[in-house]
Order: sequence, then C-alpha cells, then structure tokens
Amino acid sequence: DDMTEKMYKTCKKILKDNKKHDMTIENMATKSQAGKGLLTWVLAILSYYEVAKNVEPLREKVKAMEKAQATTESELAELQRVLEDLNKELSELNDGYKKAQVELSDLQFEAAKMEKRLTAASKLITGLTGEKVRWSQDMQDLKAGRDRLVGDCLLGASFLSYMGAFTADYRRNLTFETFVTDLTERNVPFSQHNFKLESLFTSDTVVQGWNAKGLPADEHSIQNGILTTSGSRFGLCIDPQQQALTWIKNTFADEQLTVKTLNDSDFMKHLELAIQFGNPFVFENVFEDIDPMLDPILERNVVAENGGKAIKIGDKKIDWDDN
Repeated sequence: DDMTEKMYKTCKKILKDNKKHDMTIENMATKSQAGKGLLTWVLAILSYYEVAKNVEPLREKVKAMEKAQATTESELAELQRVLEDLNKELSELNDGYKKAQVELSDLQFEAAKMEKRLTAASKLITGLTGEKVRWSQDMQDLKAGRDRLVGDCLLGASFLSYMGAFTADYRRNLTFETFVTDLTERNVPFSQHNFKLESLFTSDTVVQGWNAKGLPADEHSIQNGILTTSGSRFGLCIDPQQQALTWIKNTFADEQLTVKTLNDSDFMKHLELAIQFGNPFVFENVFEDIDPMLDPILERNVVAENGGKAIKIGDKKIDWDDN
C-alpha cells in the first residue's frame, strides 16, 4: 500500500532490463532459493500494486458515494420531516377549508332566506302604503260611526225582531221609512246615508261563503240568512224550492247536522241529543200544526240548575247547551 508509482516503474524497468537473463521464478529457483523467494515477493507486490492501482479509485468512488448517500439520506430525512409538517399543515388547512365551506353554505342559505324575507317585506310595505289611505278612511268612518251606533243597533234589533215574516219591499219600507222616520223625530243618531243591514250583521266574506254553499245572492235571501244565523229565535223558513234547506245542509254539514221530519218516530230522541251537545237540528216539511212537545224548546223555557242550564220536555229534564 506504501508503494509509489516511481517505485513501481523502477521495478518494472529492472525486470525489463534483465529479461535477457530469463529472470523467472523457475529459473531463479535453480540459482538461489533466497533469490526465488525475493523474486516471488517482488512480482506479487507489483501485481498487488497493479490491482490496487485500479481498485483505489473505485474505493474512493465508493467512499464518495457513501458520503453522498449519507448526505442524501440526511437531506431525505429532512425533506420527509418537512413533508410531514406540510402534510399536517395541509390537513389542518383542508379541515379549515371544509369548515369554511360549510359556514359559507350556511351563510349563503341565510342570505338567500333573508333576501326572500326582504323582498316579501318590501312588497308588504309597498302594499301597505296603498292601504294606509284606506285604513285612515276606515278609522275616520269608525270614529264617526261610533256616535251613530245606537241608532244603527236599534234598526238592526228591529229588523231581527219584526221583519222575518215580511217580503223584501215591506221590509225596506218599514225599515227605511217608518223606523228611520221615528229615529229622526226622536233625534237618535244613526247612519242616514249609508246604513246597510248586511254591513251591520255580516261581511262580504261571509256572504260569499253563503253564496258558495247555495244561498241566492239577492238582498232578500241575504237578509233571510242573517235572520237565520243571528236571530235569537228559531227560524221558520218558507222554502218551496228548498234553497234554504240546501244552504243550511251545506253550511252545517261538518257540525253533525241532523235533519228530521215530525213524522219520524225517532225525531225526539235525536232532538234531545242535539240539545244536550249543542248540535244543529232542522225539521223539514213542517206544516201549520206543530207538536206541542216542541213548545218549551221554541219558547226557550230554560232554567238554571246545578250551575248549568236545563229544559223540561214532557216529564224529562234535558241539559241545555247554548250552542
């Protein structure tokens, strides 16, 4: 390993110069055993040097590559550590992004909902702006009508008490001539120019509902509907075309309405149940004579009993429901 290139060349030159002496190990063995050993050692050293000369660069290259490998592995470990940190940070960023996306979606939904509410509110405000004038006028009319309410109620009560049996013309004359004249003479305030029975007892919406259920739309029929629904006494409808019966059946169809005739053998049992539970009841095909057992009901001979109300029909007392 300590041999230099100069030493190697010198030995090779000596061997070359003595080539003519046939300096081989076999030949040297015939001359001197010590020379043979020395020659063998010299040739081995030269061969070793020749091999080592070619191997040494490879060794250096291996060392350099091992050093480069160690450096690369160190850099790789550092890069892997950095990569792990980046992956961790990326994972946190992804989680934050997902949360932000969910929050954004919620905010967009809330914004759309608020936008719809704002649009609806704007439309409502725009619509109510036009209603302000009408409401103001209605408020003025109500304030003015408060003083006229006494006379209007008197006309309404008179209508319910006395007009049921009369024709439309007679009702109109009696109300707007006789009764109105009497109120004027007595200085009772009332709505002289715009009094309408329909406005006092019902509304356009209710009337439209009656019409939809079979009640004719003329003034006389509307007044009959008011008498039927608002009167304190039970109504007797002269109804040859059965318009009133159709309207009553349609109106009270969902309230367990019972329809019977006086000729039905079980009408009293059903009537008693209707009285007890406050359900509507109609007799149809009634003639001039009415069963006297119905008199206490028609006259509302109701008595207070045990904190409630009762009515006596024949020998039987029945709980009375005001409905």
